[in-house]
Amino acid sequence: MPPKYSRRRVCRLGGSALRRGARLLPGAVGLIGLALSGCATPVGVLEPTAAPAPDATHLDILVATTRAASSGRGVLFSNRWSEASLATSINEGL
Repeated sequence: MPPKYSRRRVCRLGGSALRRGARLLPGAVGLIGLALSGCATPVGVLEPTAAPAPDATHLDILVATTRAASSGRGVLFSNRWSEASLATSINEGL
């Protein structure tokens, strides 16, 4: 014979689970957003500025890759593979 549960007891259990889920929801949404932000590709971050900051430190960077060159402004390499290795030098102000 199955145990008898009162209506009041069942409703209290359901409400508790809903409150627990509501507390976990913001953390779950934040975690999913953080994971998806890793898939984002910054575009145009290498576009030159009008004038460098006066106290900026300049850094020479050598970049070598097997990616194809990009024709887009502020983007050096595309997401496609190249037949040959490519190299370029960047002078970046930090």
